[in-house]
Amino acid sequence: MSANASVFSSLPVELNPRWLSGVSIVQVDGHYMKLCIAAARAARARGIPVVLDSGSWKRGMSELLRFVDIVICSDDYRPPGCRDTKDVVGFLGARGIRRVAITRGGRSIQFIDHERRGTIGIAKIRAVDTLGAGDIFHGAFCYYISQPGCEFCDALSAAARVAGFSCRYFGTRLWMERFARRRGPAAG
Repeated sequence: MSANASVFSSLPVELNPRWLSGVSIVQVDGHYMKLCIAAARAARARGIPVVLDSGSWKRGMSELLRFVDIVICSDDYRPPGCRDTKDVVGFLGARGIRRVAITRGGRSIQFIDHERRGTIGIAKIRAVDTLGAGDIFHGAFCYYISQPGCEFCDALSAAARVAGFSCRYFGTRLWMERFARRRGPAAG
């Protein structure tokens, strides 16, 4: 939902259902859990897919997972009782989550798309700055998966390319203009 809740205290904000008008996907991260749960619950009730971006297990996440359709987590994500990636996949599958991606920095992305499992390669780049790469990856994934006809693995691959491109530039914004120029004016 926002910044790291362990650093910034929560503001007393209630979900306004109008915030979901015209929304095609909702991404939550487990920070400010009460608001994440409210947003995910409201999105689920409206048939809007919910993506969880998580690097670690947080208190309240068991309830949040009840309203999540897709989990994109880091290799460090460990729900209670999980020792490894296989345990994590089993844990999420037992909760009805059939689309999972596990990011592993510069290594391939592991994915589960219903019964299909595999890895998606990551292009080798000369990174200048990796600040924000995970957030850029998740935002790009949500953009691509929301496009008509874009499949789960295609959205993951495209998001990995965008995040990789962003790492070639310093900071979290400089890459955007160069990416837009590279794609041309009709790229949207």
